[in-house]
Amino acid sequence: MQIYLNRLRSILTLLFIFLYFANIFMESSTINTSIALIVIFLLLINLPFLTGVNKYVSLILFLGGLVLLIYFKGDITHWISAFTKNAGLICLLITVPLLAIPLAFEDFQQAISSSTQKYLNDSQSFYLITNILAYSMGMLINVAGISIVYQLLYKSAEQYPRSLFITALTRGYGCCVFWSPNFISVAVILHYLDLPWISIAPWGFVFAGISIFVAYVLQKFSSLPNANDNISDLNFVSMDKENTKILRKLIMLGSFLLFLIVILEYFTGKSVLVIVPLVAVIFPFVVAILWKKQFIYFQALFNYYNTSLPKMKNEIVLFTVAGFFGQALTIAGIGELLPKAISNSGIEHSFLYILLIIAIMVFPSLIGIHPVVSGSTIAVTLPVSMLPLMPIQYAMTLLTGWTLAILLSPFSGTVLVTAAVTNETPFNVGMVWNWRYALILSAVYILILPFIPI
Repeated sequence: MQIYLNRLRSILTLLFIFLYFANIFMESSTINTSIALIVIFLLLINLPFLTGVNKYVSLILFLGGLVLLIYFKGDITHWISAFTKNAGLICLLITVPLLAIPLAFEDFQQAISSSTQKYLNDSQSFYLITNILAYSMGMLINVAGISIVYQLLYKSAEQYPRSLFITALTRGYGCCVFWSPNFISVAVILHYLDLPWISIAPWGFVFAGISIFVAYVLQKFSSLPNANDNISDLNFVSMDKENTKILRKLIMLGSFLLFLIVILEYFTGKSVLVIVPLVAVIFPFVVAILWKKQFIYFQALFNYYNTSLPKMKNEIVLFTVAGFFGQALTIAGIGELLPKAISNSGIEHSFLYILLIIAIMVFPSLIGIHPVVSGSTIAVTLPVSMLPLMPIQYAMTLLTGWTLAILLSPFSGTVLVTAAVTNETPFNVGMVWNWRYALILSAVYILILPFIPI
């Protein structure tokens, strides 16, 4: 039964991707209705099989949206718009794992491992390299980067405290949330605020750099000297010409991928919700042809169909019901109440709004509410025109709150994946080892955000 259900999930998901792309170029009401029907089917075959907090949050949002649409007598177009509100985000979520396929074409892991070993002879160097690797791999292949970096460095990590290795992984990966077009955080904010990616990317780079610097300084001054620092008898592997060649290919691959996304967004006028899924589908195939790795490509594609797609139950349901509930709020007119309440509150300073928005993003995440829910709700119910903030300030405030949420919440994908690969508890990975960093980082950004040039 489970095999057939997984196959149905994969087929419906692929059909959803096909129709989503078709609708981009044809903009047909019939196709849009078909997308809504597929989303409903995916919801029905996935929601009953969710577990934990996500199941209850999804049920509450879905039932809340149903009540609102029924009570306020939403017509068929309202229902379709509610079910397809986050179609672009779901498509991005489904297709991004395809970008990891080219990493199987060469032994990139061995090349990275060989080139970094000689720099891992003290705790500070080890921390910084782990942080930067998690950041670099994360921006290309999202959360899978955490597992890859762990596999690369776990042997070297044995000589250092576990908290040092794990915080380097999570904090490095968290920097991607600010700007990477492959991240759902960026897609959600751009989608709801109607901004081009290039408008937030420069500030995202800056914020990521500040985060790495703060993490390094905090680690440097908070950790005691380790007895195993400066070990000189490690079995280093010298980096030969072949490793250098492979690393250059990896750098070229990542650089070209980002360049391609920027160029396509600029010349087509389409958002990252369109560009990134298209690139994710086409780019790995083109690379496979150019590098003559077709066999590996089709093996990875087979694994994607049989394993990756059926596992996306939580994500597909959560993003569907978040969009459904948010659109229901808009249709019911309830979304207008929050701006009115805020305008009557007497709050005038941007500093207080930034603090409030970050708090709304972070604290619900600690009890299992995904940032996509709080972020979508804020963006839908609190238009930037009602705030003493400009669109870029608003976007970066939401992304800052999102970053802090995924670092702290024991329910976030970042923390759960890290906890699983390191065999540590999510509470330690999140709150226990990251609360000081998150507190300092939030203070830094709350001071910076009001002064972002307009």
